[in-house]
Amino acid sequence: MKRLLLVTALIWVAATGVSMANSRATFSAKPRFLQEDTIQIKMADGASLILQVKNTSQLKNFQNYSLDSLMVLLNKYVQQVENMSKSSSNSSAEISMTFYPAKDLNNTQAPEQVKIRMTSSGNGNKQNWSERTSEVVKVEVNYEDDRDNQPEEKSLRVLINSRDDSTRKAKMERKMNRRHRFFSTIDLGLNTFVNLPETNNSLLDLKPLGSRYVSLNQYIATRIGGVRSPLHVRTGLELAFNNYMLDKNHRIADENDVTVFYNEPNLSLEKSKLTASSINLPVIIELNFKDKNGKESFKIGGGGFIGYRLGSHTKIKYQSEGNTYKDKERGNYNLEDMQYGLNFMIGYKWINLFAKYNMNDLFKENRGPKMNVVSFGFRI
Repeated sequence: MKRLLLVTALIWVAATGVSMANSRATFSAKPRFLQEDTIQIKMADGASLILQVKNTSQLKNFQNYSLDSLMVLLNKYVQQVENMSKSSSNSSAEISMTFYPAKDLNNTQAPEQVKIRMTSSGNGNKQNWSERTSEVVKVEVNYEDDRDNQPEEKSLRVLINSRDDSTRKAKMERKMNRRHRFFSTIDLGLNTFVNLPETNNSLLDLKPLGSRYVSLNQYIATRIGGVRSPLHVRTGLELAFNNYMLDKNHRIADENDVTVFYNEPNLSLEKSKLTASSINLPVIIELNFKDKNGKESFKIGGGGFIGYRLGSHTKIKYQSEGNTYKDKERGNYNLEDMQYGLNFMIGYKWINLFAKYNMNDLFKENRGPKMNVVSFGFRI
């Protein structure tokens, strides 16, 4: 019996074009209809194939029918019913049709009768079939076997969950029009110092490409107004990493609880940087417009953020006597623990740009150079 189940399932998958690599089928021999033996095959996409037979010998005889030809025939009939349902002005939630393939095709091997019933969960007199939220197509195929002068009836029931393009579009619009939306982004950009002191500011020069900014963000956006309103408030958490790569042979150190930048004459530095990590809480007001398909189009927004420094360290890499050395030292380097600033973003579809300006100084007052940080780049 298990072998027959497996063979029947493979024929069904081959006939409907379902890839076994992408779909999984589960088999159940538990009777659904108590008066007859039932074999039900459930596909991963929600479709089911139900075979109703009176006994196992009837199932063996059922192999003589070509299921691939049967599925081609059923697809044709279902399409006819679907076309009629879409063009029908009847607001009923059910449409039924009966076909007689054996008579119409003059083929005794064809099914005696095919009954198709299409039901929908939509309601309302003004709603047509193409706008219904979901549809279930039920197909019942009846065979008659008169071999050995013992007429027997076999039936094949196919349950198909189907949604047309308009239904999928409506589902997408409902998703896009939700009041609250959770999503994640990644910011990739660069850092630069601004508002530098007038003296010895050359020691604060950064390597542009080495001074990278990375932020992992988890946001929640709340729509303000009706479903078509473009106004949103965005907040969440940002885990940010600021890298400040010093140019030339410059180095940073903590001397007598004061952070200083100086030139290192005795070492040929390949890398010299200060790294700080922080967690930030942004609040952004944005206008998020959508195209005619309900997808995000142009967006622009701005706001502020507050944050707290999690950790910091310096790292240098240099050559000495033919050997390569890497020194890493952890410390606060008199960096401000609390930080606050302004956020700005602008984008079109998948292209999004961001900019951040730290309004408070990078270092504590009188314990390091007085300057601010600007970060900018792409948001993925």
